[in-house]
Amino acid sequence: MAKQSKQTLGEQAYEALKHKIMSMPSNSYISARSAATELNMSYTPVREALLRLHQEGLIKQIPNVGFLVETTDLSDHIKFYQVRECIEPFVLKKVFHLISQEHIDSMERFVELQKVALENDDIRNFIENDIYMHQVLFNLLDNRYLTDFYLNLRSTFSINSFHLSKVGHPTAIEEHLSLIEAIRKKDIQAALDATLSHIVSTRLRLVSS
Repeated sequence: MAKQSKQTLGEQAYEALKHKIMSMPSNSYISARSAATELNMSYTPVREALLRLHQEGLIKQIPNVGFLVETTDLSDHIKFYQVRECIEPFVLKKVFHLISQEHIDSMERFVELQKVALENDDIRNFIENDIYMHQVLFNLLDNRYLTDFYLNLRSTFSINSFHLSKVGHPTAIEEHLSLIEAIRKKDIQAALDATLSHIVSTRLRLVSS
């Protein structure tokens, strides 16, 4: 019973700290003890959560100091989108025949939440729901290694995206809707084209910002 409670606290600390670092300036430090005080939690689950974030590459551990929030440069972001260009079309092709109306409805709900976030200039929720929308397809693949890799990568660059752009972009929503419409029509080539176009145009928006 105690073990279950500890896991719950650790997960709560992880989610809270993951959200916190999205709004922190680059080169900010996080102390496990100060974070524990802020979250009104004991030191152990907070420390475990910070180590998990470090293992996922979201923060850097500095011995005898704490944990450092770092942002990546533009060249790293371009490479990130190159990885997406490889992975997302692959996943889409693998799961296309498995996509049901229920999955389409889920994707549309996340896009609607993106619209709300955009209206509120809430980049954190805009990006989170972007990830959730794409994750619908990854979950269908049932390959936890690829899904974990993708989600960790997205999380890392979502944190940095906050510092590069304070608002989302309405074009991204239109591109998501184009992808969903192609899936609804069972047009795999149109869906693949929409996926690649979305990733490339997002990268170009980043470069030109």
